[in-house]
Amino acid sequence: MGGGPPQPERPKRQRSRDPNCARYVSGGIAQAVFAFLIGLACFSGGLFVLTIFVAGSVGLMRFETELSGLKWCLAIALAMTIGVGHTAWGFLMLNAAFRSSEWIALDRFHGSARRQKGVLFFRKIANESLAKFTEVSIFPISATWRDSILAHCDPMFEVALTSPRDTRFPVGRVTLSYGLAREFGQEVATFLGLPLR
Repeated sequence: MGGGPPQPERPKRQRSRDPNCARYVSGGIAQAVFAFLIGLACFSGGLFVLTIFVAGSVGLMRFETELSGLKWCLAIALAMTIGVGHTAWGFLMLNAAFRSSEWIALDRFHGSARRQKGVLFFRKIANESLAKFTEVSIFPISATWRDSILAHCDPMFEVALTSPRDTRFPVGRVTLSYGLAREFGQEVATFLGLPLR
């Protein structure tokens, strides 16, 4: 995570030996591992501070300090703020680690589209038939809080398979650049033999 303005991102196409199957990944393992490690450290540190505070409050630990009155109240408030802040930030990072990665598989031979979002028990899988869709479309969308935890992604564009009945199957999100979204949409449209709208 270097400095400077954020760079546009799009789903990355994975290598496949099957010419009839295109696989894309957004987020990926490196981003998930980074979020997991940072999230675990923050969450654990916050819980540790809160545990010490609670143990001191109920008399399980004694603090030898020369602070008294207002300074002692400020120290307690600071410890609570640090504990709650680190725990909350760690929870958000862990949530992003488990839920942010997305895998898409478009299979022309079997006529199927499959999307998996998240890992382990946070996994959500959606399957659709490619026969339902007549075009590839690009929609501007707003970044959610989960999207914004690991990267600056405003504006965002969603590339999706669409049908005349307004059925929509998201294929991937592109950040910051409509031109890159159009390039990605054209790649998907060419692969599936559909028009790009």
